[in-house]
Amino acid sequence: MVDELDDLRARLDNLEKERPKNSLLIKETDGHHHMEPVRVLADGTDKGFVFEQDFIGADVVREAWPDNRKATIRIRGGGAACMDYFIKPEWANEVAAGRGTEGQTINDGFGGSFLVYSEPIAAALHAKNNRTTAGLGTVFFVCGGDYTLSASVEASTGGTLQTHRWVGVGPDRVKFLAGGNNLDLFVCNGEGAGSSTDPTFYVENIGFGANGKSNVRFLVNESAAEVHWFHNRVDAGAAADNECMVAGNDSRGTYIEHNYLTGTNGIGINMATEGFVYIHQNNIQLLATGIQIAASAHYMIADNELYQNDVGISIGGNGFQTNAAILDNQITLPSTAGSRGIQFRAGTNINGWMGITDNVISNISGTNVGIDTLTATGAIILGLRIQDNTLESSAEPANAKGITGPTNATNVVNSMLSGNTFVDFLSGNEYPDWGTGNGNEAYHNMSTSDDSTPVKNALPDIGFPVGHAASGTPIDDMKWAADTELTIASGVITVTQSHHTIDTQADAGTDDLDTINGLVANQLYFLYPASDARTVVFKHGTGNIECIGNADLTLDDAHDFVWAFSPDGSTVYAFTVPPAKGIGLPVIGTPTYTNVEDLNTVFHSAGWVNGGTISKPGGANIDVSAGDGMLRASDSPIAQLKFIEWPA
Repeated sequence: MVDELDDLRARLDNLEKERPKNSLLIKETDGHHHMEPVRVLADGTDKGFVFEQDFIGADVVREAWPDNRKATIRIRGGGAACMDYFIKPEWANEVAAGRGTEGQTINDGFGGSFLVYSEPIAAALHAKNNRTTAGLGTVFFVCGGDYTLSASVEASTGGTLQTHRWVGVGPDRVKFLAGGNNLDLFVCNGEGAGSSTDPTFYVENIGFGANGKSNVRFLVNESAAEVHWFHNRVDAGAAADNECMVAGNDSRGTYIEHNYLTGTNGIGINMATEGFVYIHQNNIQLLATGIQIAASAHYMIADNELYQNDVGISIGGNGFQTNAAILDNQITLPSTAGSRGIQFRAGTNINGWMGITDNVISNISGTNVGIDTLTATGAIILGLRIQDNTLESSAEPANAKGITGPTNATNVVNSMLSGNTFVDFLSGNEYPDWGTGNGNEAYHNMSTSDDSTPVKNALPDIGFPVGHAASGTPIDDMKWAADTELTIASGVITVTQSHHTIDTQADAGTDDLDTINGLVANQLYFLYPASDARTVVFKHGTGNIECIGNADLTLDDAHDFVWAFSPDGSTVYAFTVPPAKGIGLPVIGTPTYTNVEDLNTVFHSAGWVNGGTISKPGGANIDVSAGDGMLRASDSPIAQLKFIEWPA
């Protein structure tokens, strides 16, 4: 045979005449194998056609036949002997010419055989009806070409615990195209929900296309089979109801890896009432929803690239979604309004553990949200853990949010945020309302700017996180972040953390502080002067600062400090432990003596303090010089004693 092949190839190099009738050659011309008509000459003998096809390192060679009789196919190498069905669209031409039949048996040259079909539906049906031995493995090898399908490829086994493997020569060369609307294009059928006899299906290196059709589901597993979908490409097209991959009905396991899913609408992976699902290293882009989950458990979504889908990952449904992990994904949002990186849908009621960790969610702009729990009704309990994610915005958009908190105390409970980094968000938009809930915590999160010298700011903790005291237990170790300096500008500062030094505007000797912006509700602040050489005066009632004692607080040394507490994020109450001279007393007029130190100096009842010299210049009058004294408001020993002054 080798000599004949060498002879045939030599003839092809010297083609000069038209090929004889009913002869055809298929040869390799561009690094792949496909059919190409050629001219055959030599001694006029019709060599028929030769056919070569790579399969796991082997060649399939179809040799000559005389007088238009059925052709033969022979194998060189070892890999092709592994297949049971050989599917190639050009085989239909041979059948039409009477040189072959659909399902023709071909000897593989190694004591075995395989069947040849021109399309996959008939091959799948034949396997279901004829390969019925329990535990049997079946391999379908699909050659390059467009297969327009008006019905489903029903990949269904005829025996228990079987394995079916569908292998294409590449998703860019093998294309299963929808031939109509309302179609499940490739269906993996098992024996029954949760059955221990369910089969296993592998589908790899095959392309799928919408072909302009709608309501098409391209790869479907809803019959409790174990499926492995590897290295496939699906273009869902523009129809909103198209779905690239569908997994459901509590299968024995679904493994979706290294696929490329795209379109301009529809869903990439739709998983409902499913368990034991592994979605890994897929590229999903430009769809309405990248991955949609409903009432599923024991799943992992890891290392995927979700690029400019309106919603990257959408979670919903009622069920015990335990042991669910969403980690190490790269999610890039489009600028489309309403886009979400990870979203909990309305109607969600999840009882279980779920971790969202180590993801990067970028391009959060406009009114969009990185991780959104606002629409989740019901409860996500027993620990929704959002940890160590990076959420990136740009230029601090006014309404973009990092992680939204629940709308009321029943939405998200017993859950926590920790170790997340928020890049270039407007202060307060990192995780608004997260503290609204029962048992929720947030700690060790930080924000940073998005420039060449980013500023890292620790965000406020919520609840009683690890290392902090539990409710009702005294706190015995409180550590502040390092202070950062704020400079008064027209009487205003904007806090960005709990610990700041304050400097005067343009290093003035003294400066009034009227208003503090950037406040967070129920947050305590520790503030003090940046320099001994300059004085900061907290003004009572001028702006949003209310000082203890209804009087200004003057800080003229670096070791003077103010505690400031905001109950609502708008008003701040300032208090300190000043020296006696810093504690004001009620007065009448503008006397020289106004504070507790003055009171201690002249500690006695109503009367004279200084001044008030009496002189008689003559006549009936006397002169009294200006002075200070004390006077009770009424004739009572317990009436308030006030400092007074009198003019000359």
